[in-house]
Amino acid sequence: MDVKVILINIDTEDRFGLSGTNWVPPLGLVALSSYLKNSGYEIKIFDSMIENLDTLEQKVLNISDEYTIAGFYTSFLNYQNVFTFAEKLKQKGVKIVIGGPYASSMKFQILKNRDFIDLVVFGEGEEALLSYLEGKPLKEIPNIAYKQNGEIIINKYKRFDINNSCLDYTLISLEKYQERFRKKNNTFKAPVSYYAHKGCSWKRCIFCAIPYKSPQRKDPKFVWDELKELHELFRIDYIYETGESFTDNIAWLIELVNSKPINLSWEIFGRADMIQKETARLLKELGVYKVFIGVETANLNLLKYLKKSSTPKDVKEAISLLKSFEINVVPSFMCGVLKETEDTLKETLYLAKEIKDICQSNEVLVFPMTPIPGSPAFKMLKEKCKRYSNRDLFDIEELQNDWYKNFCYVDSEAVYHYVKEIKNVFQD
Repeated sequence: MDVKVILINIDTEDRFGLSGTNWVPPLGLVALSSYLKNSGYEIKIFDSMIENLDTLEQKVLNISDEYTIAGFYTSFLNYQNVFTFAEKLKQKGVKIVIGGPYASSMKFQILKNRDFIDLVVFGEGEEALLSYLEGKPLKEIPNIAYKQNGEIIINKYKRFDINNSCLDYTLISLEKYQERFRKKNNTFKAPVSYYAHKGCSWKRCIFCAIPYKSPQRKDPKFVWDELKELHELFRIDYIYETGESFTDNIAWLIELVNSKPINLSWEIFGRADMIQKETARLLKELGVYKVFIGVETANLNLLKYLKKSSTPKDVKEAISLLKSFEINVVPSFMCGVLKETEDTLKETLYLAKEIKDICQSNEVLVFPMTPIPGSPAFKMLKEKCKRYSNRDLFDIEELQNDWYKNFCYVDSEAVYHYVKEIKNVFQD
């Protein structure tokens, strides 16, 4: 086929600690590439996580005349670099398509402000991008937004069944990502990131910017078929599972455990209020090595404002259960939440010390609350600060400072002080 596609992920320096990992391949691009490859299209993935950005950019610009379409994965952290790079490629005559969580949330503002972007794909992009490459009329393609005669058109959303496409990791240099992992972890040799499910069953937290949160799970047999193939090809021994609600469907978890054909270690995300003794037992039997648990804050009122489902009591009980099955725990905290005060920050610091005593972990995630575009918190901030309404590009410090000023009783200095103090608890 004469249509050739290049897909690009631009990594960024996360100086605000808004991401929890720095070795995970761009699974969204792997999924897209796998689906398009099966339909006969030639796909090339570039990722600045494993290649210097300046070198990558020059390489792509030098070969741009070989490609018809450039697709970019966008996040809150990389968007500035994406549109700077994309504009250069557009000048070379390449059509620009963007997707990912940021583009999904900000599609209207992006198309309004960036004329060089031809198409925004929102939600799952497999069927949308394939239809676009096949030349179908834009009005018939779900999950896309575009400009037509100066008007921004946003088509209907259609959910893609994640059981309909296998992830083909031969499309990336998996070993290069594994090398990054091994620099901070010498327990496992051949990790891989993977999703056995997508979405969140809770889908209410005001800080969450996941555009489409309803959970979707792969059939357990399909999961194991994929993982067995990965094990045969790459000798994988560790699964970093990227979904948000792994522990929330006990029947699915039972089926996953009962159909297990090989032994692998897993790293998952779990909600404390959904982890009971039977859940912990199943996780152990599956091979779960580590569970991330969202704590956020110690204050019950603030948890209600955040619309979190788990309480500190739930968290401590879940961690105790997991530890009784010798499963490691990484707690996650957030400072500067809605109506935060110096006293509530002190409460969270004290809770962090309690949790440290229970889980005996040296790992922790601590984030400064940021009203990420696409989240309910950002919508709240827009109502206070009208200058944000039509923007598609934001300064993180400006967003944080305006959030703390309008919705907290502490400033950024206090927030970052307690971020550091909580981290120190787990480094002792």
